[in-house]
Order: sequence, then structure tokens, then C-alpha cells
Amino acid sequence: MKKNIRMISGIMIFSLILLFVQIPKMGMAGAKKKSKAKNPVIQIIAPINGCCITLGEELEIMIIVRKGLKLKSVSVLCNERGIGMTDKSPYVIKWDTSKFKAGTFSLIANVHLDDGRTIPSSPVEITLEGTPEPLAPAGAVVKEGTPIILVTEQEMVSGKVKKGSVIHFRVDKDIIGPDGQILIPYDSTAYGKVLASRSHGMFGRPGKLDFALESVNAADGTSVPLRAFRDSTGRDAGGLVIVGGLLISPLFVLFCGRNVEIPKGTSFTAYINHDTMIAKPTKSRLASADLNIPRSATVTKPTEGSKVKKSDKYVFSCSISPEDDKAYIRIYLDGDLVAWQKGNFSDIGWKNAKTKKVKPGKHEIFAEVTFSSGHIVKSETVKFSIEE
Repeated sequence: MKKNIRMISGIMIFSLILLFVQIPKMGMAGAKKKSKAKNPVIQIIAPINGCCITLGEELEIMIIVRKGLKLKSVSVLCNERGIGMTDKSPYVIKWDTSKFKAGTFSLIANVHLDDGRTIPSSPVEITLEGTPEPLAPAGAVVKEGTPIILVTEQEMVSGKVKKGSVIHFRVDKDIIGPDGQILIPYDSTAYGKVLASRSHGMFGRPGKLDFALESVNAADGTSVPLRAFRDSTGRDAGGLVIVGGLLISPLFVLFCGRNVEIPKGTSFTAYINHDTMIAKPTKSRLASADLNIPRSATVTKPTEGSKVKKSDKYVFSCSISPEDDKAYIRIYLDGDLVAWQKGNFSDIGWKNAKTKKVKPGKHEIFAEVTFSSGHIVKSETVKFSIEE
């Protein structure tokens, strides 16, 4: 009997020892399984699940992949729509949310392995909120033969400007595309080149000034070729020629036996030489709310009925509204352009040679202002007199 009791007790003790040995092993196995559950093959770590993103932002999706995998690439799907792929670590894919509407979306990252398998991550739910920014305007073609108003940026006198020198012009009005986008913006630079320049000579030989229009900068920096005539079959579609009594463009005034003089600020029309694609035009100014603001220009100097001495320095001032608008101004005296200036409209000196020969008597002056919006406003005419 005692022997049987000792045997049973021994079995019980042995069983307890086995139990205590197995419990830690079971715990370790459970920990290993739990550890594996916390170490997925691929995981989106940003953005976090349940976050809200402002619509229109460029979001960076950050992904981690288990080490040691032989992979080809990592991709991300948004509601099963591909939004990007990368094969470089750290795995970051940029997402332009402006192309989506507000709402809730599911992001899933996929790792593409060398053996052909694709392993997905757990989904991350995010919410896009707000109103997206307007999309960039689509590209468009500026058509051959499109007229473009240019303004001379410097005075040109035959014999003084050198052959081969570059001439700069300024675009005086936006060239608008079919959907209202700006293809060639107001204030862009256009270029030409002097082909020949000769001063007037003996026996009444007139001066000569030949130059070619070359190109104008579009909204995205594209160089758009220009020509001087509307008809592409013109005798010299690329240039303007002035010599003697031959007047090809109404832009110029010729004086027989004298030099050809083209004042700064003189405007004329050129033409696009052939169809040119503008890949990245700018948004239409017509979309701006401030276009509803009235534009105005008022001559403040000289004043109506004032008298100016011939010996005094002729100055002109003009006020514009809105005051902070980027604008250009042209001053006309008795119908002739006598000065041109950008930005500052106070006490503008009349630097043109014609002004020095203004005779005493009654005169009229007005301003024409081109605003950055494309609006062109003419001031009221002011009458004044010049005395000896």
C-alpha cells in the first residue's frame, strides 16, 4: 500500500514538473506568434488610419517593407486606382489630391516580389476635406497669323542703332487661348534684330533702318516666332523695312533727307509666324474678382486751363485707380505720343525731341493707361497753354 502511494506521489510530482516546464514554452510560442502579427510584410506608416487631409494638398505616402525581401517595386492604390510606384528605399509615393473629390478613400500598398508574388498591406482609411484648387489650364496652340500688339522699349534712330544689335519690345495685351487661358501675357518681352542702320546723307539721301521681328516669350517661356505682316506670303514676312519714301508699316514717320526716328513707347501690330504649342499657359485674369473694380486715369498735371512758360521743364502727372495696379502709361500731346512710362506716373518728363519744338499757344494733353488686367483706359483731355 505504502509502495503504491509513493508511486502515485512520484507520478504527480513528475506531472507538475512537466507542467511548469511547458507553460513558459507555450508563452514563448504565443509571444512569437504575436510578434509575427506585429511585423507585417508591408505597411503604410503615413498617413495614419482615420486621418483627415485637406483636398488639394500633395500628400506623401510613406511605406515600410520587411527587410530581406527580394522585391521589384512598391505601389499604392487609392480605391483600387493606381496613384504611384517606386523601387527606391525609403519608399515614399507622392499623391496629388487635387485630382480627387472630397470623400473617404482606402489606401493599400503592394510590394511586388522578384518571384512574381504581390503582397498587399492592410488598408488605411483617410478622408479628403474641402474644395480643391482650380486645375492648371490646359495647353493650347497660338495660331499662325494671330495679331499681337507690341510696344518699343527704346528709341531707335537710323545711324545710331548698330547693325546686329538686339531690339526689345513689350507685349501690350494678353493673347488669350480658346478656353480663356493666357498664352502670351501682357508685359512679355519680344525680340528683334537690326539688319541695317544708315544715317541720312548728302543731297537729301534719307536714313535707313531695317530690322527683323524674331520672337516673343509665351507664358511658359516658349519662344514664339513673329513676322511683320498678316499675310505669310509677304515680300519679307520676317522684317520691317524703312528707307526713303518707302513706308511699309504705318508705325513709322519718315522725314525726307533726315534720319528715321522711332520713339520709345510706339505701338504696332505684329503677327505669329506659325502655329506654336503653349504647354503651360497661365490662368485667365478674367477669373480674378478684382476685375470688377472700375479702372480710371486722371491727368493731374498740367491742370485744366493752366499756363506753362516755354522755358519751364515740361512735366506730366497722372493718377490711376486702383493705385497698386501694375500699369503702363502713354502721354499724347495734340494727338502725338510724347512720353511712355511704366509704374510711376508722377512728374514724367517729356523727353521726346518733338516736345522741344512745341510752339506757344493752346494745346491738349491726355493719357492712355494699360492695366495688368488688359483694360485700356483713356483719361479726359486737359486743355492748357504754353506762353513765351
